[in-house]
Amino acid sequence: MRGLSELMLEAELEPAQQREFLETIHRTSDEMLVMVNDLLDVAVIESGKLDLRRKDQDVAILLKQRLRHQEPNARAKGISLEVDAPQALPAHVDPARFAQVIDNLVSNAIKFSPPGTMVRVELSAAPDAFFLDVQGQGPGIAETDRKLLFRLFQKLSARPTAGE
Repeated sequence: MRGLSELMLEAELEPAQQREFLETIHRTSDEMLVMVNDLLDVAVIESGKLDLRRKDQDVAILLKQRLRHQEPNARAKGISLEVDAPQALPAHVDPARFAQVIDNLVSNAIKFSPPGTMVRVELSAAPDAFFLDVQGQGPGIAETDRKLLFRLFQKLSARPTAGE
């Protein structure tokens, strides 16, 4: 990011090249923000001080809002997002943390699904609970990786399908 921004400040660039550099800087800053937030989340969880700020929230509306944020990534890979959710589903949740769960599950489904496939997201109600089911078309988690799944910063064998 620093190198590209220095080039932009020092050199005369064509508009297309400026746009390319800005897109790279933007994408890289998003990636860095995710990493920093992940590290902060791990530190808070490990300290036992995770503070959930629960409130009454329509999780169906929240799901649909978060899916709109994922649409550009899905569209870039030719992946269709299919959603099956009720019009409304009130629940007592921490909206920020639930949004994080949605983002992680759906972005991973998109990342590991081959181009031109579908990611299906289903939200359903049960007595005193609700269920969120995200199904991609990726390889799933290999049997040998399952024992590594919940270790900190563990890389598994499945790889993204479009260089993400």
